[in-house]
Amino acid sequence: MYRSLLRPLLVSGALAAALMMGGCLLKPDFSVVVTSADGVQMEVPLSSAPIQAEDGPVKLLNLQFAPWKMEKGTGIAFSMGLEFKNGAKPTSILLEEDTEEPILPLLTDNNPKLGKGDRWLGVSQAFYPTDEHVNWVMTLDNGVRVYRVTVKLADGTTHVLRTPIFVPAASKAFMRTQLGVSA
Repeated sequence: MYRSLLRPLLVSGALAAALMMGGCLLKPDFSVVVTSADGVQMEVPLSSAPIQAEDGPVKLLNLQFAPWKMEKGTGIAFSMGLEFKNGAKPTSILLEEDTEEPILPLLTDNNPKLGKGDRWLGVSQAFYPTDEHVNWVMTLDNGVRVYRVTVKLADGTTHVLRTPIFVPAASKAFMRTQLGVSA
């Protein structure tokens, strides 16, 4: 009688142990699917982990935005780094806001110069919080912004990289305090 009870208990215990051990290894992973203004769908992790964007010899190293002191007040500027592999030489670089229509240019370099490690770094002009390029910072909800980088190379090829960035409401609130504005 005890044998017939013991076997299901052992199996149940083994399953419970396996689930608990597996549960320790699992991390919650949440994402959303967004469609850019130019119709490209992409999955966006709802975390602060950077999105990897690469197309052939062009790799996006980073893309970020931050408060930037201006003549009259504070705005938001974008900075971006690209890496070029296999001797690729850029002839133009364009960063655009591709979240919704209209697609807005943020940074253009028609004479990019590569630095150490075949890397290019650029910073946009700063935009006031009311400017259509960055007025999303005035919204109170979580959001996803999509950015498109178009790179033309000396060999005549064009490479397009898209990177979505999850922007939590709390980050927007912090940025508004840095900008000296309220929603």
